Formats: sequence, structure tokens, C-alpha cells
Amino acid sequence: MKIILPVVLAALLSACGSKDESPAAAEPEKVLHVYNWADYVGEATIRDFEARTGIKVVYDVYDASEVLETKLLTGSSGYDVVVPSGALTYRLIQAGALRKLDESKLAECGITWLDAPAEVTHVIPKEGAPLWCDMVAIPADAPHPENAYLFLDYLMEPEVIADITNTVGQANGNAASLPYVAEAVRDNPSIYPSEEVYRRLILDRSWSPEQMHAVNRVWTRIKAAR
Repeated sequence: MKIILPVVLAALLSACGSKDESPAAAEPEKVLHVYNWADYVGEATIRDFEARTGIKVVYDVYDASEVLETKLLTGSSGYDVVVPSGALTYRLIQAGALRKLDESKLAECGITWLDAPAEVTHVIPKEGAPLWCDMVAIPADAPHPENAYLFLDYLMEPEVIADITNTVGQANGNAASLPYVAEAVRDNPSIYPSEEVYRRLILDRSWSPEQMHAVNRVWTRIKAAR
């Protein structure tokens, strides 16, 4: 199962991170640097945010979690908003690379799941299966955190995130967005499984050093065989 970026924004990131937020400038610069997967926004997502706020979005994309991890752990990435995978998010939190979110700055905080009208699927085994989530986060050294909060809050608006879901065909975590999600997407049990199936899903968390070593070893063999 794959859930797009905002699913655990309120549930996880608001309660984690390691660095407190610095005071915002009186007149914040009207620019926002976003580092995201290439296909995680709708056609109008960035354009509408810029029109509403007057903030210019510089949108860069990456194609592998390792690229994002290297940039953030090196420091001074220059990005205000990043979208790491669930497992990577935990490693970045432990490394102090993500900012602790201030829920008071997020009007759309407290997002909860609503059961989608989908039949129980038997794709998920009884013993469970991984749930992959991508998170929205603010780097600890974000140059424009005040603009990042505006962008995160914007993404979690029901109609905005529903448009992203309709574009990319992956679920989001905002229950209020379901009325705006296309019926073909909302009623697809592979995208919005039943509550019974959700209970058997296990959140994908950071691997242990031993697991990472094993994965890297296998990946090295795969690349060498090309």
C-alpha cells in the first residue's frame, strides 16, 4: 500500500523532530524551495499556491531517497519543504535534520482517516503487510520556515490534496478530502482499502544498520550485474 505525502503530517511529524523553530523574520522573503518526488503534485498545485500567496516556488525533484538523504545530512540544503519516505523520515529525525513542527501554525492539523467505501480485499495477508508513507517535512536549516508552514497547510486543504490524489492516483490522509476525490479513485480498494485491511498494515519504519547493510549489499550486486 502507498499513501502520498500528507498522510502522517499531523500524526507523526508534528510530534517529532529535534530542533526548535527560530523566530520568523518580520518581512519573510517571498520564495519557497521544495524538494519532492516528480509526480507528487497536481497540475495546478504550485500555480494556485503562488497566485494565492505571492510566494514564488522553486520546485526541484529527485528520483531516489538516497539523494535527498545526502543533501539533508550534509547540511545547508537550501530547501524549505522536503518529502522523504517513511523509513527515511525516521532516520532524518534521529539525525536532527528535520524541524519540529509547531501545530499552532497549521490550521489543517489534526487530520484523521475516514473509512473509504471499498470492499475488503484479500490482497493483504492476515499477518499484515507494509504501509509505505511519504511525509511532508521542514528541514532543520530551512531558510524560509514561515513560507513552508503556509505551503504545508495549503497542501492539507481538502480540495487541494484531493486534486493531487486524483492526479497521481494515490491515497491521502485527509478524511475531509474524500468528497472531492474522484469516485474511481475513492472506491478502488487498492488505493483506499477498508478499515479491516488497514488494521493489518504495518507502517514502514527505518531499517536497522544490519538491514541497511544487507540492502546495500544486494543493491550493489544488482547494479554490478547491469
